[in-house]
Amino acid sequence: NFPRGLFPPENAFSPRMIPALLDAGITWVLVDNIHFDRAHVEYPWNSGTNIYPPNPSDQRNNATTNWVQLNDVWCPSKVSAPFGYRPYWVQYVDPDTAKVYQIIAVPGARYEGVEDGRGGFGALLYDQVLSQYAFANTDPTRPILTLLAHDGDNYGGGTDSYYHSNFDNFVSWISGASSRFECTTVDDYLARFPVPQTEVIHVEDGSWSGANNGDPTFLKWNPNFFTTQYEPERNSWAVLTAAMNRILTAEMIAPYNSIENILSGKGSLTEQALHYFLCGQASDYEYWPTVLVWNSDPARAANLAVKYADQVIAQGTDTTPPTIFVPQRQYWNPGSINWNPSKRDPSNFNISTLVYDVSGVVEVNLNIRVTPNQKTPNPSNMVYTGGSWTSIPMSKITLTGTLAPQTDPLPTYISDLYTVQVTGVITSLVDYYVNAKDSKGNSKNSDIQHVWVDIKV
Repeated sequence: NFPRGLFPPENAFSPRMIPALLDAGITWVLVDNIHFDRAHVEYPWNSGTNIYPPNPSDQRNNATTNWVQLNDVWCPSKVSAPFGYRPYWVQYVDPDTAKVYQIIAVPGARYEGVEDGRGGFGALLYDQVLSQYAFANTDPTRPILTLLAHDGDNYGGGTDSYYHSNFDNFVSWISGASSRFECTTVDDYLARFPVPQTEVIHVEDGSWSGANNGDPTFLKWNPNFFTTQYEPERNSWAVLTAAMNRILTAEMIAPYNSIENILSGKGSLTEQALHYFLCGQASDYEYWPTVLVWNSDPARAANLAVKYADQVIAQGTDTTPPTIFVPQRQYWNPGSINWNPSKRDPSNFNISTLVYDVSGVVEVNLNIRVTPNQKTPNPSNMVYTGGSWTSIPMSKITLTGTLAPQTDPLPTYISDLYTVQVTGVITSLVDYYVNAKDSKGNSKNSDIQHVWVDIKV
């Protein structure tokens, strides 16, 4: 008996998470509703959002909706109503098998949540703001849900008045406005208003406003992946990627048996390795990279973990493929606008990733499949089979010299950086993934990602 919903750290979500969430028994997940809106073909982007425009490959939603400019609240872009205030099914397609995994995405109201986080009722003018899109609440089977997602302990959100007098004022207001508004929970809402199986949308990767405005590359945790200098967050991911591979190798040789042992740090060598590795997963270690003790904690946790994993690895055979960090892209919108709204960036774009394997990595390639004049992927773009793939070798960069770790302690193991530039593609959808092979012949593909490449004018 445990909660079936997940409020991710900093409301950060990617559809890649869906299979793991389902395995854990999660049936719904909170997603900042700007990532509903930015994935809509009619999204009225403007630079005031402090995020670059969405890539057209993500703009797959076309539901009929209204675009409302909210007043009496900080809201630099129009919001969609009712579209951005209704739960929907979102999905992940396994690129190997084409199996579809679905979970319910519950929209967190971005701008209303930020304002509520300043102090609750009174900081956010509930009646004035929510009433502005009440006109769109026309379907009694799918009523608008305004979910005020914030951390509850910053600005006015952590004060005594937020949890007491301001909340008392909210209760008084909602009691007197019961003909127009109703206070509920997500579970109760979903039980009363089940999401039809036909209501499937796409949501863009990203987090909430407080983490670098929630851009789809998660810059708050990974801000300078393409720098030629030492970068603490990239270093953390390089250390964790290496440790993950060693733990996956140990787990393949001697699987864990008890979640309780992992939580307590007892049990088998594999269970103790997982215990320490999971201690390196806190969001704040990459969120606050200038705090040395925090950006050193992933290395500290990884070192403790691999001490146990290595004892297992020494007793078995490596049948585990390389571990590949999620490939990163520069630019998000090749050939179009990114951070500078008055300047288009080049159509050529770079892909970089981190790769590690216990037995040594012998080959890493970027594979691309180009579909001219098609902006969004269809089912055939979601799987490895079909079409014509071009394989491009990626260049290896060791994290030494000016790129060497600066943590205390230094990591026992670290991944290598691999990078390549894609050139000569314009006005096309590009599907891409990274393949890596180790010295034992084990091979791994990353997930398929998509990008629309425009033409610089």
